[in-house]
Amino acid sequence: MRKPVLALVVSLLSSVSAFAADIPVIEAPEAPEVDVRRFGWTGATVGVIGGYAWLQDIDRAINFRAAGEDTIYGAYAGYQMQIGQFVGGLEASYQQMNILFVGLPVSVDETFTIVGKFGYALDRVLVYATGGAAYSTTNIGLEDWGYAIGAGVDFAVTDRIIAGARYEYYDYKKFDGTAIDANIDAVTLRLGVKF
Repeated sequence: MRKPVLALVVSLLSSVSAFAADIPVIEAPEAPEVDVRRFGWTGATVGVIGGYAWLQDIDRAINFRAAGEDTIYGAYAGYQMQIGQFVGGLEASYQQMNILFVGLPVSVDETFTIVGKFGYALDRVLVYATGGAAYSTTNIGLEDWGYAIGAGVDFAVTDRIIAGARYEYYDYKKFDGTAIDANIDAVTLRLGVKF
C-alpha cells in the first residue's frame, strides 16, 4: 500500500513541477531613471545690475536734510562655494548712480562694493545675506568708505544663467570728514553667467 501512495505522490509532484515550468515568467517593468542631481552653486559669476535707489543726507552741522532718487545700473563679479546646502563667497560690484539731491546741484555718482555673501540653497534657488564695504563718489569731489548690508534671492534659470533680486543698504558716517551722514537704499535686478 505504501508503494502505490508513494508512486502517486511522486507522480503528482512531477506533474506540478512540469506545469510550473510551463508558466511564463512575467518580469516587472524597470523603473524609469530619475535624475537626482541637484544644482551646484560653486563657481564664478559675472553679470549686470539694474534697479532703483533712494538717497538721504543729513548735515549735522546745520541740521539740514536732503534726498534724491534715481535709476542705477552696473556690473558685478564674484566667486562662491557650496558645502551641503550652505553657500558662501565674495562679490565685487560697480554701480553708476547719478542720484541728484532734490533742489541741489550735488549728486552721488558711483558706488563700488566688496561684500561677503552667505546663503542657503534650495536646489536652484539661493536665499542669501550680504555684508561688507562700500565706496561712493560725488560730483563735487567728496568720496568716502561706508558699510554695505543686504539680502537677496538668486534663481538658476539654466546651469549657466543666474537671475536674481537684491535689496542693499549703504551707510556713511561723517562723509569724507564732513558733518554729513548719508545712506542709500537700493533695489536691483541682476542677470549673470556662472562658470
